[in-house]
This record gives sequence, structure tokens and C-alpha cells, in this order.
Amino acid sequence: MDELESNKKEMEEMTADAEEYSAEERNEIQEYINDLQKEKDYYWNKFLERKLQKESYVFEKEVENIMAWKSQLDTLLDTENP
Repeated sequence: MDELESNKKEMEEMTADAEEYSAEERNEIQEYINDLQKEKDYYWNKFLERKLQKESYVFEKEVENIMAWKSQLDTLLDTENP
């Protein structure tokens, strides 16, 4: 997700300053963004396939839940600050 968002921002900057970047450079970034989006969509659809009430899930909310869980896990596993 971070990589996808980062590349989208980079593409916005490249588009805004098109004279500084070649069409090839912009196309490469766009292709990479498309690949990342497809990968994200693939995993989201796999997640939904396993759930019974698909309409109750919102991608952004599920990502927030994952990030909160990851933060808690990192805190628990932090052996340098007992």
C-alpha cells in the first residue's frame, strides 16, 4: 500500500513537471502502479472470497485494522524496551 501510494505521488509530480521527465519514464511508473493496483485488488478479492458478508467490509477500514494490529505486535515484540 505504501509503495502504491508513493508511486502515485511520484507520478503526479512527474505529470505536473512533464518537461523534466520523458514519456518512457512516466510510462514505466504508470505500468508499475498498474501492477501494484492489480496485486492489491487480487489480495482484496481473495480476502472477500473467504468472508460471508462481503458488503460489510471496507478496504480502507481493513487496512487500518491491519496497521493497528501490526503496531501492537511490534510493541509486544520490542525486546529493547521492556
